[in-house]
Amino acid sequence: MPTFIFNANASELAVFEKHQASPESIKNLMFDLSHKNDILDEDGKAIPKAEAEKTLLGFSRDFVGFPEMPAKISPRDMKRSFKEGRMQRFFELIEEVVDDDLDVGYRESEWFNDLVDYRNNAAGDAIEFWNEDDNLILDIAVVGKSHHDYILQRPGVNTPYTLPYVRYGAAVGIDLNRYFAGQESFDKLIYALVKSIMVKNQGIIFGALSDAVSKLPVTNGFIGSGALVKTQFDTIIENVEALYGSAVVIGTKTALRSITGIALVNWADAKSKEDVMSMGRLGSYEGTLLVEVPQRFKDKTLTTKVMDDKKLYILPSSDYKLINFVTRGETEIDEILDKGEAVGRIDDIGKYEIQYEQGIGVKANKQFGVWTLP
Repeated sequence: MPTFIFNANASELAVFEKHQASPESIKNLMFDLSHKNDILDEDGKAIPKAEAEKTLLGFSRDFVGFPEMPAKISPRDMKRSFKEGRMQRFFELIEEVVDDDLDVGYRESEWFNDLVDYRNNAAGDAIEFWNEDDNLILDIAVVGKSHHDYILQRPGVNTPYTLPYVRYGAAVGIDLNRYFAGQESFDKLIYALVKSIMVKNQGIIFGALSDAVSKLPVTNGFIGSGALVKTQFDTIIENVEALYGSAVVIGTKTALRSITGIALVNWADAKSKEDVMSMGRLGSYEGTLLVEVPQRFKDKTLTTKVMDDKKLYILPSSDYKLINFVTRGETEIDEILDKGEAVGRIDDIGKYEIQYEQGIGVKANKQFGVWTLP
């Protein structure tokens, strides 16, 4: 867990003392609840999650200046808390929890680790990448309001290089009343914040990968389209394996399901059949690992999904990563105060924006395979 420093003022210290807590102990409780860890008292006895949630909620309500439970929170209470800066200070308490959840989420994601060389500056990772290829071309992803821009760079051979940090903002609507009224658990509050960044970065990464397809040095034997044809699909996998030693196929569940139709299922073992029954798809295709990217909707309209269900990417599965990703590892949460369609807030539900700095680059001239389904 990273070192936490929260310089509480006199009134905030009084709240900590009232609850017989410290900034460190509250932060530890937040981390444990967010990660669903076992919570122990000073004697090593387990504390029920409901009791720990109640303890944190009582502190949180006091910290932002709300009446004690079970009193309701009025719009005036909420407005006063923001006006006096108490809610923003609460955000500062939970920002590090968001940072930690993001870092863990990246490091434990199977598809992310197969595709991305990930660095977190705040965690002490080296932010320099090393170029051992005199033909390396980087496509730097920069996201605007409604489009993706890509800036080409050509790092020198045998030299370290860094990605430029770009500041991003992910809007997230959270009805804070639900948490402070005890209707939403703390881990769900944090999950809503983390998910907004995860979903946006998922789109950025695969948007960069999709853009790199148009820059592949060789297309014959690496690109296919239409209904899957076994011989052609097998050739793409074999070609990627010839370059990197091994390969992995990455796609959404919908895309991966299409592979079942060309697999030699008559010869499938019991494990493969169990995979289809339990996951709705094969876990591997004739020795090649299939990795699922979770599908998400872009927003609450539920009309557009983040991932393309028509793409199957055949990528290296060894230590070679096609995507470079570096984050400063320090998120900031700000409230959107203005109302109106221009800022996306037309009601009294809290609307917030998580701001963070990161750099994403794809090795645009590296060979990989892609199949576009009909």
